[in-house]
Amino acid sequence: MNGSCKYASCSLGGWSSWANLASPVSGHCASQQRTRSYALSWLYTDRLDNCNGVGPLSCPSPLVENREKDIRPPSITCHNSISVPTDPGKPTAKVCIPKASATDNSGQLPTITNNAGAKSKEFIVSSVPHEVRYTATDAAGLSASCTLQITVSDKERPRVSSCPPDIKKQTSENEIRVTWDYPVFEDNFDRPPVQLRISSNRNPGILYPWGRYQVVYTASDRARNEATCEFYVEVGPVACTYFEAPAYGNPRRRIRTCVSQMARGINFTANWYQFFPKSQRPWPDCAPEQNVDAAKKNFTFYTGSCSGDEQEVLARIRENFLNAVKNSPLADYLLCDVSKGQDCVVENVKVYCGLNSRKRSLDANDGERIITFDFVIRDKQASSDRKVEAAKLKKMMQELEILDKFIKESFPNNANMPGLQVSSAASSAACPIGKVVIIAPGNSSELERASCVECPAGSYYNRDSQTCENCQEGSFQNRTGQLSCDACPAGKWSVGGHAKNFTECIVTICEPGEYTMHGDSGISINCLMCPIGTYQPKYRATKCEPCPSGKTTAQKASTSINDCV
Repeated sequence: MNGSCKYASCSLGGWSSWANLASPVSGHCASQQRTRSYALSWLYTDRLDNCNGVGPLSCPSPLVENREKDIRPPSITCHNSISVPTDPGKPTAKVCIPKASATDNSGQLPTITNNAGAKSKEFIVSSVPHEVRYTATDAAGLSASCTLQITVSDKERPRVSSCPPDIKKQTSENEIRVTWDYPVFEDNFDRPPVQLRISSNRNPGILYPWGRYQVVYTASDRARNEATCEFYVEVGPVACTYFEAPAYGNPRRRIRTCVSQMARGINFTANWYQFFPKSQRPWPDCAPEQNVDAAKKNFTFYTGSCSGDEQEVLARIRENFLNAVKNSPLADYLLCDVSKGQDCVVENVKVYCGLNSRKRSLDANDGERIITFDFVIRDKQASSDRKVEAAKLKKMMQELEILDKFIKESFPNNANMPGLQVSSAASSAACPIGKVVIIAPGNSSELERASCVECPAGSYYNRDSQTCENCQEGSFQNRTGQLSCDACPAGKWSVGGHAKNFTECIVTICEPGEYTMHGDSGISINCLMCPIGTYQPKYRATKCEPCPSGKTTAQKASTSINDCV
């Protein structure tokens, strides 16, 4: 009899999720289990007789795997806390979010996420640190977290948008009412409605007696960064401008006069009436003086062409030359007579390669070895009587002219330099290093009126030019007769040169996006924001650069030409 016999068709399915078991499979550790079951479907086949041998009639039991339960979450490590200042001109700082690291006992790397949502993010100034939370999740679904703290601080001082210029008022009364526009400050963080805290030492609209008054406005933000606006109010009239007395000066009191008087043994270091602008004190500082007791003559020797590495050759020539001068019988016995109290010295010796100004060279690159020096005769028994000492100086200068003739005619052969060419300058009065010759006004001879004056504070003695030169910006000198100026302390700067004390090294250095404004008084200095349409990328700039034609900036205090759009 024909019939149909059924049998089971089994297909293996996927693994189930791990499930916690009520009791451990072995030992004492918690266990998990997963299964993989067979799916059964019935198939049929025809048979002539019975269904014996047709199969299978069931599927195998599900596959089972057991494991110890993963109860240990991954380990995660966050970056150290971050502290940053705000970006220039902004209340925020753009911070690159660092990556966290994580490991897991399974040996597989956990998945790490954070709530920042980007590789970099802007964070605003806040007294409470911002937090970025990182989470590491392993294959078992276990997770661990850590937190990165980001602190954004406002380190940027307010900017000065406008500041009144120095004010000068004249009145026939004893006092006058003075007004001015209030300065304007702007800040990167404290913006309206939050107001900067502004204070001042003087107010507009009140009566000011004759005199000069410093006015200082100070703007402070919530982070206690400060900016100042400084200017001067001067009320007159005065017949002659009042100035502070120069160092070592002896001003005449209670007399309105344009005469400055020096104390005994003190003098100016320059003819001050020739070069000081009206807006500044019309005289330099004074410094200690002494009578001139020496005469000098400058010589220049051309000793031959330069070639190759000259340093060793020039050093040898210098040594040979000095020995020749010392051994010269004219120098030893005629000019430098010890019995007369005279002493000779060779000073300011320089040996270098340069051009011979007395030759017309066809090749501009031709160079000669050049020796320059001062031959100085010093009176070691100088008289305090200027007239007597002037006569001795005149005689020494005449002897220097004799030396000039000897050197030009005889010295080249004596020094074993037959090709030597010699030029010289006129004989003159000489001072020790650190002092300069000053000729006082008068009708007597120049030598009688000559004196040696130390370079005053705020300047230094330049060995090359043998003159007093003002200290450059960023330096100062509080002593007289010095050979250099001292650098301002780190982070500070002196403006305009001629600083006489480290207190003139101001703390505020005008930053990029600002320019320096000097008041008419020559004393007040302010840092003003570059206006819209300009920029300045440098520190201590005196002006802002205009944007290219057709471009402008979106805001004040721009720092780059790229801000011009």
